[in-house]
Amino acid sequence: MTVGAYDNRPERESALTQNVYFVEDQRWPSRSQRFSWLMAIGVVVFIIFELNLLAFEPLAGSGILLVLLGMSLVAITVQQRLSVRIGRDLDALPGQLVVQRFWRRAVQAAPVEFEELDLRPAPAALRIVYISKGPLAALSPGRRGSRLGRRDCHIPMDEIENWSVGSLPRFVWLRRARASVFPVGAQRDAVVVVLKSGEKLMIPSQIPATFIEALSAAKVDSLKKEQVRPVIREEI
Repeated sequence: MTVGAYDNRPERESALTQNVYFVEDQRWPSRSQRFSWLMAIGVVVFIIFELNLLAFEPLAGSGILLVLLGMSLVAITVQQRLSVRIGRDLDALPGQLVVQRFWRRAVQAAPVEFEELDLRPAPAALRIVYISKGPLAALSPGRRGSRLGRRDCHIPMDEIENWSVGSLPRFVWLRRARASVFPVGAQRDAVVVVLKSGEKLMIPSQIPATFIEALSAAKVDSLKKEQVRPVIREEI
């Protein structure tokens, strides 16, 4: 499981200057987990052939092999990924910074008469990207994109009302249809984010304290930007 965040003070200060408050990426299962699952299945298949179950008990041996084949398919294809990011909307858009860089170079080379792109800092937002993949996506490659279970939530800080530390319920995988829960493996520590509409988002995290600290910093900065209004001076 890969996790990245800004924990210590120097890195956190540099992150705040770059308007990126928090980044965390969780994946399940890991490569070592997949390898151990496949090794266990391989050992069971070896034992079956050593005991000659297919010769003495063909029905039982065939049934066990079918079950192991299904388990192998699940071990190879199952995948869950959760990416959480708190930062500016402008940074979250793919390719936006590249477009701005080329635009500046083009304006310097050949000045144009029309107005330049609006490069003002965008407000901070919470972005959640959740991807859930299973055997169904592998068995139907023609409709793979629609069966991945991808959910992309883009929530401005203005819509976030409150947050607290919580835990995911047991057997959360039975509630995967709920759009407000993002289960990743056996991770139960989570941050509960309450929106103005009353909806609660349960986001698992390996570092909930850092997550909450980043939410507080982003919320405070967004409120400061709302209160500060530009002063327009008119000369007579």
